[in-house]
Amino acid sequence: MSEPFVVSGQTYRAGRLDAIKQLHVVRRLSPLIGALQGTDVAAVMAPAETAEERTRQMDAMMDLLVPISNAVAAMSDKDTEYVLGACLGVVQREQPGGLGWAPVWSQAAMRPMYEDMTLPAMIQVVGRVLMANLGDFTAALPRPPSGVAPNLR
Repeated sequence: MSEPFVVSGQTYRAGRLDAIKQLHVVRRLSPLIGALQGTDVAAVMAPAETAEERTRQMDAMMDLLVPISNAVAAMSDKDTEYVLGACLGVVQREQPGGLGWAPVWSQAAMRPMYEDMTLPAMIQVVGRVLMANLGDFTAALPRPPSGVAPNLR
């Protein structure tokens, strides 16, 4: 499980997607990944502590809004639901009063277990899961030697 993180006043932690689920999530998100090429996703995900950092984060978020919106709009409902279900299926939410952790996603109902989980909160939680599980995905891709242009044929 990841380190706990807070979204909309609730504390969550994310588990790992197995390698096959990671593959299926990446496959479904490939148009979105392509749309984000050359953008600073980390600037949006980094915690902002000062007013200046929050302003920079909002600017970075606005730069990402159009490519993300276009890519998500092009995804089928089935692919969108797969990604949400796979990501939220590995997330737990801390229960009040020290009662432990509980899943946030009902696989049987294909919906969040909590009525207070809004779309913005759900997207932020899914973003955390994606960063934790797929953040090193591009690092695993082969790179051409320094100074050598890749062969695109």
